[in-house]
Amino acid sequence: MSGSQDGTSRLWDIRQPDCAHVIPARPSNSAVAAVAVDGSGQLLAAGYEDATCLLYDLRGKRVVQAYQPHSNEIRSVRFSVHSYYLLTASYDKKVVMTSLNGKSIFVSLSKYMLFD
Repeated sequence: MSGSQDGTSRLWDIRQPDCAHVIPARPSNSAVAAVAVDGSGQLLAAGYEDATCLLYDLRGKRVVQAYQPHSNEIRSVRFSVHSYYLLTASYDKKVVMTSLNGKSIFVSLSKYMLFD
């Protein structure tokens, strides 16, 4: 899986020379800053420089959800071990944990980390 400055994400198969699937850019054409795939290999999470997070169904090849959990660029996305939660981190100095049923839980780490 890779994300690009042109706003696309690409799914790669190491057995093939070309990418297996291209997830098109969002209407905003914002660059992809972070990508992660859940443990089942069915969901892709992409974090964008416009502070949007996108969940994409890799098997159905469709967007499941797009939402904006931050006020600045998302720089990291990670699924929890059993994929119940998605963690996003941003230049807004926040980490947001979102359950995949849509409830967001805000967690601020700015007290515990140094930011320039």
